[in-house]
Amino acid sequence: MSFQRVTVGLGTFVAIQGLGTLDAAAQTHTLDLACEAFQTVERAMHPTRPGSDLARIAAAPAGALISVHPWTFEVLSLSLKLWRSSGGQFDPCIPEASASIGDLQLVAPSSLLTPPGTALLDLGGIAKGFAIDKAVDVLIEHGCSAGLVNAGGDMRAFGTHEFEIDVQIPGAMRRVQLQGGALAVSAPKSSRSPSEHRGFYSRVAGIELPGRGVGVLAPTAATADALTKCALTCSPDLLRQLLDEFSASLLTID
Repeated sequence: MSFQRVTVGLGTFVAIQGLGTLDAAAQTHTLDLACEAFQTVERAMHPTRPGSDLARIAAAPAGALISVHPWTFEVLSLSLKLWRSSGGQFDPCIPEASASIGDLQLVAPSSLLTPPGTALLDLGGIAKGFAIDKAVDVLIEHGCSAGLVNAGGDMRAFGTHEFEIDVQIPGAMRRVQLQGGALAVSAPKSSRSPSEHRGFYSRVAGIELPGRGVGVLAPTAATADALTKCALTCSPDLLRQLLDEFSASLLTID
């Protein structure tokens, strides 16, 4: 039995679909919790909303110990790993900020020391991918045998069912079959990009973004989204290393 819901989360439409032998009440409860994952990520990781973890980090003085939501800590940990592996190419601190993601000192289990410079973080797509992963966790924990969560170009499927999806980015569309993994697509900023799209992917000077969209298949949606940014900015050799390290593959959308 299939059940689904379309909602809005993190500034985009979110489609959540589950397959399993859940009764109507269990279906509703499961979808409520999956939607709540997006709300939790938005509250904790909004780049500017007062009270969010990222707003508190930006406003804190240098050397302050800031307690953050455990999910924020997870996303920052993944971001730091990607920053190190990419030699600084992947960095969710906006270019105008004086600090980079590499200047943050994470303190387990869920705190960090703020850097000397201002850390203006915008986790953007990696946070959206993380919300997808958490929604998938909800579907699995509540008895779904398969499912798909699709949020504005980032998606993740699980189970043995194969989902056929039309993947669209500016100027291109491709039909893909997704089963048991995540797919994210990204493209350079253009006149058709959403107004909230800041268009930065790297703080490294001299980066030239190709005029095409890219897609990445990876085990998790957070990793897939982050690696699309690397696909737009990294050299071919470095990109191959990153794809290998994170068990991912590149899907170029022509």
